[in-house]
Amino acid sequence: MLADTFRDMFTKEDSDKIQDRGHLISSTPEVPSWQDADMDFSRQAVLQKLQKLSPDKTAGPDGIHPMLLRTCANAVADPLSIIFRASFESGSVPADWKTANVMPIYKKKGSRTDPANYRLQTYIANLSGMQADGVDDQRQADRLHRQK
Repeated sequence: MLADTFRDMFTKEDSDKIQDRGHLISSTPEVPSWQDADMDFSRQAVLQKLQKLSPDKTAGPDGIHPMLLRTCANAVADPLSIIFRASFESGSVPADWKTANVMPIYKKKGSRTDPANYRLQTYIANLSGMQADGVDDQRQADRLHRQK
């Protein structure tokens, strides 16, 4: 019953082409000078993100547990720094980072048999989330700098 309810909420679309009012558009929005942005994917920045990962969180669809990443932070910071930088510069991410596990979570009220009493929880790859957090942090810092 839950599957039937949530199946209609999600679709699998061609990620390269999305229909917009009868026109095909790129799924990547145009962002002015994103390649020129000074993103900090240095070893130190990646190491700090790795050390802040919560060991109590679950592994994402990539199967990499945050405790493993945190424990091995010194060993994986350099390679991840290279991967994050290459991903950002190319404008693409590894295919494994584009998947997510979506699970229904009971809201703790109402009947458990009513699908409306569930919310969806999405679990993304921990590395994808780390890279996105780095980009978000830099964008916020840039925004604050421009406001001064």
